This record gives sequence, structure tokens and C-alpha cells, in this order.
Amino acid sequence: MPPLCLTARYRPAQHFPVQHHQEALLPAVHLMQILPCVLLQSFIGHAVSHRASDGIVARFHSATEAKRQKEAFIKQFKEGVIPEDIPDVRLTAGPDGLLIANLLKEAQLTQSTSDAMRMIKQGAVKIDGSRVEDAKLTIAKGTTAVFQVGKRRFAKVSVQ
Repeated sequence: MPPLCLTARYRPAQHFPVQHHQEALLPAVHLMQILPCVLLQSFIGHAVSHRASDGIVARFHSATEAKRQKEAFIKQFKEGVIPEDIPDVRLTAGPDGLLIANLLKEAQLTQSTSDAMRMIKQGAVKIDGSRVEDAKLTIAKGTTAVFQVGKRRFAKVSVQ
């Protein structure tokens, strides 16, 4: 049997219905929609997305609130400054103090002590800006410090 393109009765619609063509083109169409956004962002950085987020915040709140939120975001995530509105947590320790993993769990900075140990091993835990490397660190009574887990979770913890 000769190939379809050489036969006189070849009808593309008969051999390849239109719906199959459309389904085959969907990934290409999706890529064509996404690619300009990716290229644009790689060329001009995040300026466009920052402008869009400013517009959204300004629409629902105010322009001054949008500016304040943008500055807070840049300080926290680009410059690593501790946010001003972190929760104060007071914990009670035994006579020997409180293990760091238990402290992080009780201060609700991690879901569990296992999660706290994992975060310490990954280097994601800081006390007053200093990275914690010892997973068996004991925090003594009378200690007050800012504990950080990752980039987003902070708490000022007082151990009593």
C-alpha cells in the first residue's frame, strides 16, 4: 500500500480529524503563551511583577500601603532584615533548660521536633542571626532571643 500522500484520495480531515490537530497543538500554544513572559522576566528582571503587585495592593488598600509592603518585602527577603512585627513567645523550661528542637516546636516555628532537627541540619535555623549547627543545643532559662526558621518564620522567644 503506497503512503497516504501519494494516493489520489488522500483527505487530511478524514485521516486526521480536526480535534486531533487541536489536541496536538495545545502544548505548543501553551508554550507560545508562556515563553514571552519567561523571556521578558529574564531580560528585565522582576520589575514588571513588582509593578503588578504594587497595582494590586494599591487597588485594594492604598498606594502608601503598597509602597510600605514592598519596602518590607525587600528588607526581609533581599536584605535579610528581621521584620518588626514578630510574635513574642514565653516558654517554660525545666531545670536544665530547653532543647532547641523542642523550643522550635513549642514556639510553633516548626510542625514537629523531627522537622526542627531537619531544619537545623539544613542550616535553616538561626538565633539572633547566628546559624545553629548543634541539634542538641540546650537553651538556658532566662534566655531571650529572636529565633528564625527559614526566611519567613520568626519569633522572639523568652525561656523562663
